[in-house]
Amino acid sequence: MEVTLKIQELSQATGVSAKTIRFYEES
Repeated sequence: MEVTLKIQELSQATGVSAKTIRFYEES
């Protein structure tokens, strides 16, 4: 259970980072 939770948190953090990078690239 803990491993799954960590994976979910990591994927969410990665998703936010990807969106932030795209935002900087577009602007």
